[in-house]
Amino acid sequence: MKVGIRIPGAGPWAGPEAITEVSRYAEKIGFDSLWMTDHVALPTRVETPYPYTSDGKFLWDPATPYLDCLTSLTWAAAATERIELGTSCLILPWRPLVQTAKTLVSIDVMSRGRLSVAIGVGWMKEQFELLGAPFKDRGKRTTEMVNAMRHMWKEDEVDFDGDFYQLHDFKMYPKPVRGTIPVWFAGYSTASLRRIAAIGDGWHPLAIAPDEYAGYLATL
Repeated sequence: MKVGIRIPGAGPWAGPEAITEVSRYAEKIGFDSLWMTDHVALPTRVETPYPYTSDGKFLWDPATPYLDCLTSLTWAAAATERIELGTSCLILPWRPLVQTAKTLVSIDVMSRGRLSVAIGVGWMKEQFELLGAPFKDRGKRTTEMVNAMRHMWKEDEVDFDGDFYQLHDFKMYPKPVRGTIPVWFAGYSTASLRRIAAIGDGWHPLAIAPDEYAGYLATL
């Protein structure tokens, strides 16, 4: 079994000193990985039900200090040498495709190949609207974005045609240290489990009991 810890990039201690101290200490005492969650800005009114609480209420106060996921992981990477790094989870469909692929490979290279990316399709419609990203078809777009990023991470000259993205006539270097970046997926829905089985390198569940985990794992 491998054990990871979430870095303090959100909450009252969010900041460079806390991330440095926690990251270095986690590496020193033998944790396997560091993880950071992803919210850009928190709406003051959320009507979309939160899928991870029994009453559907979102837990974070919108005034909570919340650092950027990828910037925080970059800081943690610079503070450590060996411990693995991961997103928990990165909401891919509200981000720009090519820029995100570049940022992820940059973190991987600067951390000497320590990055894994757990990806979610997102649940909060209000945050998609805030960021100007379409909420509809976010699952299909996420699948296509992952496939497109893998093209950018592996191919010399990128050539990709999808339903939402067409990428041609450019190159993206450097490439990931291990040849690619492992991509895990969050989620429990039928569509999520199918996506994990089809193109995922792993499953990244949240707030789940052991017996539930066993059931979903059997489905996968």
